[in-house]
Amino acid sequence: MPLAAIVAVASKGQFLKILANRSLSGLGRISYGAYLFHLPVWAVLFALSARFGVGDFFSRGPLTMLVAGSLSVLTALVSWIMVERPVMAWSKRLTSRLAAA
Repeated sequence: MPLAAIVAVASKGQFLKILANRSLSGLGRISYGAYLFHLPVWAVLFALSARFGVGDFFSRGPLTMLVAGSLSVLTALVSWIMVERPVMAWSKRLTSRLAAA
C-alpha cells in the first residue's frame, strides 16, 4: 500500500515536473556510477590527506562530504561519457547487426 500511495502522489502535476527536470534525469543516469566510485574517491582523498599531513579527512564534516560527493559525481560523469555511452552504442550496433544476420 505505501508504494501505491507514492506512485499515486508522484503521478500528479508538480511532483512529476520536478522529476522530469533535465538535471535530475541526468543525475539519475549516472547515479550507479557515482555509487560505484564514491568509495574509491573517499579512499584516495583519505590517502592524500594522510600523505600530506592535512589531518583526518573524515573529521572535516559537511565540507568533506561536499568535496567527496562532488568528485564522485564528476568521476561518474566522466565514466558515463568516456566509457558507458560508447560501450552502449557499440552494443546497440552489435545487436542490430546480429539481428539483421
